[in-house]
Amino acid sequence: MTISPETSNLTVVDINKNQGQTVEDRSYVDMVLDELLMEFDQGLIKPGKRIKAAQISARLGISRGPVREALAILSGRGLIELNKNLGAILKPMTVDGVIKNWQIFDPLLGYAILEAVKNLTAEDKVIIERAMERIRERSPIDRGYVFYLPLTDYHELVNGISGNEFVQETMEKMNVMYWIRFLSDFIDLDNTWPQYVKNYQRITDGILEGDGPAANAAWSFHVSWSIDQIRRSGGARLEHEQVTLRPVSTATN
Repeated sequence: MTISPETSNLTVVDINKNQGQTVEDRSYVDMVLDELLMEFDQGLIKPGKRIKAAQISARLGISRGPVREALAILSGRGLIELNKNLGAILKPMTVDGVIKNWQIFDPLLGYAILEAVKNLTAEDKVIIERAMERIRERSPIDRGYVFYLPLTDYHELVNGISGNEFVQETMEKMNVMYWIRFLSDFIDLDNTWPQYVKNYQRITDGILEGDGPAANAAWSFHVSWSIDQIRRSGGARLEHEQVTLRPVSTATN
């Protein structure tokens, strides 16, 4: 199967159309979803911060109905929490939560890598090589979603080449491609970036050489290595924040 980079859409949320809903209603909900995901990505709405439906509806010039529906969709996908007293809140990430996500990444994306190798065409190889080149060009001084865009692009391309649409569908339902963009808060990229690139180069080499087991083994190594880095630098970061915030009873992460 051959795909192009244009098939990647990092802010797509798979939404089933409800019966009786007009196209106009649907477009408003999509507009709110795009707006919220953009604000999440750019750090304009921080984890733990309240999301006010009234402010969003006023800013976009629409009623609160589509805003509430968009928030309900994001809640169902696990991105936000709907609290009766506080309203909608962007879920914070925890070290334990990030590690659990990584543990699921290993077999799921490992399967996609194995299948992609079986389906790889000459054109696909060129696309994968370009995707790896974008990873090498990324600088560790970049943070948040900007840093991880080439990595999420890379996996979406591999998932597409695998020919199994359920891999990407599962990733989207888990909101993996959203949460992974905050990994720079949990991994000391300033000191580990060269190893990060080396890990992905080994994965890429295995794919391009048609050696699925080698590529999968390189991916599993990267997952284990990443979890170790998260435990080290992520745990230390949270411990520091807890010490810093403890005297302030109203503070949130």
